[in-house]
Amino acid sequence: MTPTSARLDELRQRLVALRTRFGDVGARAATAADEVGASIAPAEGLVEELRTTAADFDGLRHAIVDELSAFPNTPDPTKLSTLKALDAVLSAMEHVHAEQARRAGWEAARDEARALLERVTLLVHREDPEWPALRECQTSARELYDALEAAPAGDPEQLGAHIRPFVELITLTDGWNRLDDEDCAALQDAITQSFGRPLALAAVRGKLGRQDEIVDEPRFETAPATQEVAIAPAPEPAIPAAPPEPAPVPVAMAAPYAPTADTRPAPPTPVEDERRAPPPGSPLVVEIRLSGPRVQVETAEERRERQALLERLAAEEARWWIGARTGWESLVQRGLSPADAMRDALTRFPYLFSVPLSRSDEFEDGRLAEGYAILLQRLEKDEPGFVKETLGRLKPQLSGRTIDATYPIAQELYLYVVAAGRLYKTFPELLRDALVHALPEPGLWLQGSITDSGEATTIVSRPEQPGARQGDSRTLTHAAERFTTHAFSVATGPLTARVFSVEASELPDAIDVEIKLKENDAVTDHAWIVVAPMSGKPEAPRKHRAGGTKIGGLGKEHRAIWIAAFNSDPNADKSYELSVGLTRKAPTPTLRKPEPQQAAPSSSGGVSPFRRR
Repeated sequence: MTPTSARLDELRQRLVALRTRFGDVGARAATAADEVGASIAPAEGLVEELRTTAADFDGLRHAIVDELSAFPNTPDPTKLSTLKALDAVLSAMEHVHAEQARRAGWEAARDEARALLERVTLLVHREDPEWPALRECQTSARELYDALEAAPAGDPEQLGAHIRPFVELITLTDGWNRLDDEDCAALQDAITQSFGRPLALAAVRGKLGRQDEIVDEPRFETAPATQEVAIAPAPEPAIPAAPPEPAPVPVAMAAPYAPTADTRPAPPTPVEDERRAPPPGSPLVVEIRLSGPRVQVETAEERRERQALLERLAAEEARWWIGARTGWESLVQRGLSPADAMRDALTRFPYLFSVPLSRSDEFEDGRLAEGYAILLQRLEKDEPGFVKETLGRLKPQLSGRTIDATYPIAQELYLYVVAAGRLYKTFPELLRDALVHALPEPGLWLQGSITDSGEATTIVSRPEQPGARQGDSRTLTHAAERFTTHAFSVATGPLTARVFSVEASELPDAIDVEIKLKENDAVTDHAWIVVAPMSGKPEAPRKHRAGGTKIGGLGKEHRAIWIAAFNSDPNADKSYELSVGLTRKAPTPTLRKPEPQQAAPSSSGGVSPFRRR
């Protein structure tokens, strides 16, 4: 039987203790030897202690030899006559045990990795069995699986690094509808980096699943539009014969939470209904939908009714979505580029970024929501068809809900847009681009500003109500009040920003500016900073440094600094403390060179006799 780690530790402790005893007894024995040589009797008990020490050594030696019985080539116990020999044997046993433990850990990790890779190879795309992105991932999984089959024992940590992308894929595939937004977003980013954005989006939207979750496509008899579709329960039922053989019936196979290939962005108009309605006697087109153990059949007419109901609910409860989508449709019709769209939106709504997306319909009689068309424009660029397909991708039946007047469509829409659009990352990027295109004109609404005119400093603080025009204004004239740290309280809703500015006309003495931002007394870098030179366009936005950002030369090299503090959390309000420190640089005195002195002429008008020749 192989020695356990605890048993080897016990033997090592006994060896250490015995080595200490050998040192003590040996020192006493050496002293006694000198005393005996001088005809002095040895101390009482020394002989007994020597005998006990020898017995303990013999006991440890036999214990080590007993443990060696699990190994081949057991050494002769009589040759293990020193502590050094016992230590060498014990060290060899510990090395063998450590190697066995490492090999066992590797084999366990390899078995777990191969089991997980096998799960990856069994994944299916619920709409496209031959989807290329998943096939490429599964090819990589098989290659790694085969490599592990013949791989020698290695480092489990290195194996973990190779297997981690597949772990992340399985985790998101299994928990896309249970994990919180932050975990889903982190996994989506990791999968995007490892396997590409299409596979990450499919996982976060529930399009991937296990092979045994897919129900075989049922056979059914084609029927006129006025008849019901008969679904045969058997896997391979015979198709009843019909006098004229009907044309094949298109079938769309979809999981209840995955977007289907036949989803439509909005309900058709009555004219479109008439145009799309099949003529009497034509084959009935249906969609097979999976809902737990049941198979639901949804006809084209039922699908249109479902989408019409979703549209009606969105118009009543999710007006922010309707407004943003209307604005996006206008951008498409007008053909505006992202830069022109941002300038147009911020000209109409300078405080757009101060209002959360889900509350944007509460301002400007609901028109403010149209400004968030610039967000949908960005999401549509990343994924064509996003805007039109979003409503059709909502799958209430997954959570046991039904689409009726109680369905929380505003919340479901918001959660979907946040997750699918990765707004925790998209919003800061959108704000950065807006700063590029909107500064200095048309500009953004400022919650606070500091303006220095050389003789006075004016500080304006506006209320937290987005778009407020009136505010508290203070004009400071004493240097001690002007050139110090000025603080602003910053309250931000989910996915919003608040903008501040520091400006100065041309000054005789430049001002140095130091910017700091804290959240709950902890420093944060959640701000963009834009610096404008005395002439020309503003510089590209730079990310605020958590330790503080210092900008020198205001009033000499720079004329304005904008600070946009943002909250990238899609679900929580954030409170920040912004401090802006002003320091006036003292002018550097100009040193005048002394004028060369002329030699005084002599009384005789000649050269001075004291001048060196």
